[in-house]
Amino acid sequence: MKQRTGCFLALLLIFASLPVKAQVFDGDFQLPLRIFPVLSANFGELRSDHFHSGVDFKTQGVVGKSVHSVANGYVSRISVRKYGYGKALYIDHPNGFTSVYAHLEYLSPALDSVLREAQYRKESYEINLQFNKDELPVKQGEIVAYSGNTGGSGGPHLHFEIRDTKTEEIIDPLLWYAPYIKDRVKPRIQALAIYQFDEQDLRSAKAKKDILPVAGNQLQRALPSCWGKIAFGLKAYDHMSDTHNIYGVQLLRLFLDDKEIFRQDLSRFSFDNTRYINYITDYEEWALHRSWIMRSFFPHNGQGIVEINEERAYHFRYELSDRHGNVCVFPFVIQGKKPQTDENIEAAENAEASAPYRLLFPDFQNDLLYTDAYLRIPAGTLYEALDFRFHRTQQAAYSPVYHLGEAGTPLHRKIDIALAVKNDILKNPQAYYLAYRNHKNEWDYVDARYENGWMLASVNRLGDYQIMADTISPKISLTNIDNDLKNDLIRILVQDQETDIARYQVYIDGKWALFEDDYKRDAIFYRVDGIALQRNGSQHHLKVCVWDFCGNCTEKETLFIY
Repeated sequence: MKQRTGCFLALLLIFASLPVKAQVFDGDFQLPLRIFPVLSANFGELRSDHFHSGVDFKTQGVVGKSVHSVANGYVSRISVRKYGYGKALYIDHPNGFTSVYAHLEYLSPALDSVLREAQYRKESYEINLQFNKDELPVKQGEIVAYSGNTGGSGGPHLHFEIRDTKTEEIIDPLLWYAPYIKDRVKPRIQALAIYQFDEQDLRSAKAKKDILPVAGNQLQRALPSCWGKIAFGLKAYDHMSDTHNIYGVQLLRLFLDDKEIFRQDLSRFSFDNTRYINYITDYEEWALHRSWIMRSFFPHNGQGIVEINEERAYHFRYELSDRHGNVCVFPFVIQGKKPQTDENIEAAENAEASAPYRLLFPDFQNDLLYTDAYLRIPAGTLYEALDFRFHRTQQAAYSPVYHLGEAGTPLHRKIDIALAVKNDILKNPQAYYLAYRNHKNEWDYVDARYENGWMLASVNRLGDYQIMADTISPKISLTNIDNDLKNDLIRILVQDQETDIARYQVYIDGKWALFEDDYKRDAIFYRVDGIALQRNGSQHHLKVCVWDFCGNCTEKETLFIY
């Protein structure tokens, strides 16, 4: 059966070799930091549900490095979020590009005053501000911020992007900055994956998969002989000089008998297309084993899929390149060999056909209704046809574990689900929450709402779900305030053991105070700013209110002198 889907024009845009360099001129942009440039991550790296949308500049392991506008322009946006980019700055430039600076510790004094005034006006740490070109102009080289570790950052660094201002497509900054980055190291291959397809079905989920380790550019196991349709995937990373970091591969090419049969060149992409990472990688390997394998084929149109129909040697070759022209060449040979007829194959296929499942297609909306579960999978959510299986196991306190398909199935967008609370006994139904079993066999909180004995949610994963409850309020610790105030700081520990902290409000002498979120350390903190608190040697009243995602609230109050 030929598989159909509507996503592939976008895929062609992602992987076409775009003439970006023709738009770029030397000297357009300066470096954003005034330290020797070293990257901790490059453009297009494979991440959960997205491609990395910029480059990460190292900041020598500390926060507070001055961040400079890379060109003349104006601040078009300031965004502050608990997760994601954290504190971020966007600057539009006359050449049609926007530079983005993320995970900032704080902004320059002029910009910080604009941000704080808006946060106090809205009484919110999280905020999104837009500006026109006449409000906040900046000059090339001007200090606009200081590097940090806010948001979803895993350590101090500067996340930096260049975007097309009109389309908001993200473009590889190394098209400008490669000459400044030291790199004499080739990409390295860790594993080769071979997919052998059933004659009637090209879906990767139906392929026989073999993953062979590679070390020193040499296979560590013998290649199998093959017959019929086959394709390949590669686990590989780029490397750079004088650093132990691993990076994404910029250009991947696969050849058969010196003819290119597949190319992956990620120079720019749009945020609308970033979830296609779940299609061009072996999503099952990532979802279940946290291993990235780049698939070198598109099942929908057969690109990269080879028909082995002769008993001869088929000569393949991968070529992996980085922005500095370092190239890794990896040749291998597949021997075509017609298999012996296996009488057990037909019996196995019949046994599989008898298993209960629903066949779902990507171009149609799929509505699945059971007595205690409902799923709506919109058209365009699936990349390929899917054998969907549903069952229930191990009744827990409030529901069984609902098995909604396989966790290794990629989805391009969210699906709507409703699951019954089989044992609906809580007086406060807001305490129920939905949980998803992750790759570590642990249960993660999922945003959902209770409605008439059901939990309703929009989710982006298939797999195991169950209904749990959180009736325990968050914890607040106010023990170190006097000591922290010696450094003009108030730091409060806030923790929740079940669903995590959803929101908080802090008041000093009855006035709202701007406490920033440091969720990675289970804390919120306030830098004395002269707005909510001034040093006058008098006694002050502090009130803290914290809520978790199930609405449990804790309040604490204390007095202090400052």
